[in-house]
Amino acid sequence: MKSIAARLIMSVVIAGLLGLPTGLSAKQRRGADIIVTRLDGSQHEGELIAVKTDSLLLLSAGKGLSIDIADIRAVRIVRKSRAGLFAGLGGAAGLAGMGALVLGGGGDVDYPTQKVLIGAGVGALAGFLAGMVKGIDSKFVVAGQPEAVVAEYWKKLGARSREGRLPAPTKGTKATGPSLSAEAPSRSPRAPRFKIGLSVSIPILPHGYRSTVEEGSFRFTGDVPPEESNPIPVSFAQEQRKQLRDVHFGPLSLAYEWTERLSAEAELILSGRARPAGSSYGEMTFTSTADGREYSTYAGGNFETSFSSLLVGLTYRTKAPTALSRHIFEVGAAAGLALGKLRIYGHAMLDPWSQDSSKIAFSGRIHGAYDFYILPTFSVGVLIGYRYLKLDFPGSTYSAEFEFREVGNLSNTLTRPAEVTLPGPPIVWSSPFLGFRLGFRI
Repeated sequence: MKSIAARLIMSVVIAGLLGLPTGLSAKQRRGADIIVTRLDGSQHEGELIAVKTDSLLLLSAGKGLSIDIADIRAVRIVRKSRAGLFAGLGGAAGLAGMGALVLGGGGDVDYPTQKVLIGAGVGALAGFLAGMVKGIDSKFVVAGQPEAVVAEYWKKLGARSREGRLPAPTKGTKATGPSLSAEAPSRSPRAPRFKIGLSVSIPILPHGYRSTVEEGSFRFTGDVPPEESNPIPVSFAQEQRKQLRDVHFGPLSLAYEWTERLSAEAELILSGRARPAGSSYGEMTFTSTADGREYSTYAGGNFETSFSSLLVGLTYRTKAPTALSRHIFEVGAAAGLALGKLRIYGHAMLDPWSQDSSKIAFSGRIHGAYDFYILPTFSVGVLIGYRYLKLDFPGSTYSAEFEFREVGNLSNTLTRPAEVTLPGPPIVWSSPFLGFRLGFRI
């Protein structure tokens, strides 16, 4: 136990430090608020004044307190929640971003007010969650840790003390902080090497349509004059809708950490079904040999799409996460195959119909990400990147009864069976994307 004289001297030292105009005055930045747990379970809370070679110096309840480092079990840094501030910033960013997208879409945007409000709400929620994460207390258990790891922690904790937040000493001035030169090992032999990632991603696409014109045909079936049995060409207008509400489930990833910074990764992503994702319609026109009149009708339908992709690649991160390294950045690239599915459905004036088709194609992805490790084995993060995927689906053929109307005289109709050949719509999923993810290291 320290003597009464030693405690008195320590209090005088702290009072002197706080009173020096060029030292740790009240006008200087405060040290971090910490809670120190001793080996016997007792706790002490206060402002961290300095980290010495053998003790922590606190200002607790207006009094100086020195705690032997050898008597410390754990240190908790008490952080202030930033949920309200970040929610406001996120809401403003979401409002501005969605507002820009809506304005950029002009009069073609459906439900603009709702979209702007949804953007603000999503931004506020993301900011609120980020503020909660920012306000999570940081706890480090000293007891049982390797000496080098503890030494590295004291160095980082010293930077959060009031003394550590003073300007650096000028040349010729002796530094008062601890001299801790030991470095923590780059990787613990038992560190987890596998990481499971759970994500959702949102394609960053402006609202609108991607329009193309493709050539198809139709021909009459059954008992028709020979002059009308040949295929007749039709131009089909095709539109792929780009919708702000599209959400992709994934990537669901499994990574193996080869080294502290380099990992091999496999990921699965499912787009979910976009319905309707677009349309394909064309006007079928012919001249009847029976009366010489021109007749026409429309054929085609809407279509919905989905895809799943399996990619493998590499990621590079700034460092391995530990109790002392919570902010991790990474970049990565992956490539593989994707299976796209298309269902086209609609009506042929008289007969409803639908057809399914699928196609396998190359897919690739690049990304950058930030993860905050609440624990060395659990993280939350955001990622942004670009995904490439384009599929040219094969054409499809269907038969139905069609009601044709005379051009210029819609009351005059005739009904005939016909076989229609639709061109395959080229579907483009390539887009920048924004994602949110959870990580579990095992």
